[in-house]
Amino acid sequence: MFDAIRLRTWCAGVAALAFAGYAAAGDDGPAIMPLSEVEPGMRGEWKTVISGTEIESFPLEVVGIGENFIGPKRSLIICKALDDLSLVTGPVSGMSGSPVFIDGRLVGAYAYGFRWAKEQALIGVTPIEDMMEIWDWAEDRNRETTARRAAGRGAGESAFPGAPFSREAIADGTWREAKGAALPSRDALREAIQPLPTPLFVSGISPRVLAEFESKFRRRGLELQAAPMGRGSEEMDTDLQPGSAVAGVLMSGDFSFAATGTVTHRDGDRILAFGHSFFGDGDVDIPMAPAEVMTVVQSVVSSFKLSNPGPVVGSILQDRQSGIAGTLGWASPVTNMEIRVHGRPGETETYRGDLFEDEFMSPLISAMALMESLLFAKPAGSERTFFVETRWEIEGEDPIVLKDAAAGYSAPLMLAFDHLFFYDRLIGNPFHFPRVSGVEIDVTLEPEQRMAQLDSVQLDRTRFRAGEEMELLLRLRNYRGDETVERIRVPIPERTRDGEFTVFVGDARATRSLSPARAAPPTTFSQFLDRLRDHYSHREITVMVLEAAPGLAIEGRVLPDVLPSVGSLYRSQGTENTSRRTSWKTLWEDRVTLDGEFRGSFRRTLTLER
Repeated sequence: MFDAIRLRTWCAGVAALAFAGYAAAGDDGPAIMPLSEVEPGMRGEWKTVISGTEIESFPLEVVGIGENFIGPKRSLIICKALDDLSLVTGPVSGMSGSPVFIDGRLVGAYAYGFRWAKEQALIGVTPIEDMMEIWDWAEDRNRETTARRAAGRGAGESAFPGAPFSREAIADGTWREAKGAALPSRDALREAIQPLPTPLFVSGISPRVLAEFESKFRRRGLELQAAPMGRGSEEMDTDLQPGSAVAGVLMSGDFSFAATGTVTHRDGDRILAFGHSFFGDGDVDIPMAPAEVMTVVQSVVSSFKLSNPGPVVGSILQDRQSGIAGTLGWASPVTNMEIRVHGRPGETETYRGDLFEDEFMSPLISAMALMESLLFAKPAGSERTFFVETRWEIEGEDPIVLKDAAAGYSAPLMLAFDHLFFYDRLIGNPFHFPRVSGVEIDVTLEPEQRMAQLDSVQLDRTRFRAGEEMELLLRLRNYRGDETVERIRVPIPERTRDGEFTVFVGDARATRSLSPARAAPPTTFSQFLDRLRDHYSHREITVMVLEAAPGLAIEGRVLPDVLPSVGSLYRSQGTENTSRRTSWKTLWEDRVTLDGEFRGSFRRTLTLER
C-alpha cells in the first residue's frame, strides 16, 4: 500500500513539472505560468485569508524579475500590491505562501517583502517551478527512517554545547552572558527585501519564560511572539485549498507553539506552502493543521495574522529554501507531555501537551513548559523547594526515572535547564533517534527553602593507615546560616600507586565533571541509557575515594593504569574518536540523599602511612 501511494505521488510530481502541458481541469488545479513567460507590467491577483477561513483576492502588478536573487538560478518575481490594505499593513507575516495568479495561471507564492517600505507595498514572489521541486525531495525520502535531526547537527553532537550552567551562575544571573543572537539587526532589514517572517506564536507561556529562552530560538532565525491563541471554531473549514491559512504545530494543549502561513498549491493529498523555509531543516515531521484568522494586526515593525490553529489534518514532511511540502492524512509522531504540580495539601495542577519530535525544538519547548508550570505554582514566593520526579517513556526500552530538587527564587529556571540538557543528551545520542512517547513530570512543592551549602569538611585524623576507616564531618549551612553536620564513614584504601589517595565530596555538577566512569563513551544504545539512568541528583552528596592513575576510556569502559604505549596502540587502530584519556581511578563511592538541594564540593589528597 505504501509503495503504491509513493509511486502514484511520484508520478504526479513528475507530471506537474511538465509546465507546457499542464492545463486547468477539475481537481488537477490551475494551469502553471512558468517564469519565462512573466513580464513587467502584467497584472494578476494573490489569494489569502484575512478573517476566518474565507479566501479573498487582492490585485497586484509585476515590476520585474530579480535573477539569482535567492541563490544561483533562484529568481524572485518583484510585484507591487495594488490594494489599499497592503499600503497600510505592508508585508504581513502569515501571508507567506499566498498563491499568485496571472490570467488564471499559478505563478508562485507571495513570500518576500520590504518591511520598511513607504507608501508602497512591494512583494517578492517565489516561482512555482522552484516550489514544485520540493516534491522530488519528498519522494526521495524514506519515511520509515526519518531523520528528525536539527539542521547541521550530526548524531552525538549537542544542540546546546557545553556542560549545564552551574546553579550558582543561574542564581546570580551571570549565565546570561552566554546569550547571543544570530538574526540580522533591524537596521539591516530596513534596506533589503526579506522572507516574510514566520513568527512562532506562543500561548500559555509568560513573558518571563519567553525572555529566558528567546535567544536560543533567535540563533535558529526564529522570533518568539506571545499571542492569545485558542482553538478554532467548530465550524472551521478544515479543507486546505490554495489561499487557506495553514499552521505548523510544534506543541498543542495547555501550551501552544505554532507558526501560520498560507497554502500555495494542492495536488491531491499533497500541498505546497510558505514560499520560503520554515526552519530550513530539510526532512521534517511536523503536525500540520488548518488555521482560522482572527484579524490582521497592523504594526509599524511587522504586521502579522493573529490566528488559531485547528485540528491536525496531516504532516509537513519537507522544509526547503523555496517552501514547505506536506501530506494530508499522514500523522506525525508526538511526545505526550504531562506535568503534575502538587502544591498545597489536596491541590494538584495538571498541564498537558502534545510535542512534536525534533532534536533542537523538543528540549527547548518542553523546558519552557516545565518552567512555566513551576513559576506560578502555589504557594508562591521565593522561599520554595521543588522536588521533581521525571519518567521518560522510550519506545522499546525500559523507562528512565530521574529525581532531583531545586530551591529558591531561581529554582524553576534551574530545573528547566537541567531538563533541557538531559533531553538534549537523550535524543542527540550517537546511536539513533529515540521515539520518546511520553514525558511525565511530578513536582512536589514545599513552602520553604531547603538548600544546604557545603561550608567545610573535617577529617577525624591526620594519619591514615591502609584498610581502616575515617570519618568525615560535613558542615552544611542553609540559606539562613543555620549549621547542620553530616557524618560519613569512608574506607581507607589498602594500597595505591604512589601511597596517596584523594577524598572527594561534591554536588551533582562537580561529580559529573570528575567521575572517571563518565569519561568512557558508551558503545551501544542500551549502555547509553544505563548511563543516563545512573543520574547524579542535586539532592545527593556524592563521596568518592580516588587514585591518580592515567588510563583510557574506551568501548564504554575505563581501563586504569594503561601505559602510554598501549594508549598509542589503541589510537593507532582508529579509536581516537571513541577513546579518551583519564586521570583518576575510583576506589570507592557512596551517595547520601538529603531532604532538599545540595551545593558545593571539596577535594583533598592524603598520604598513606608506610
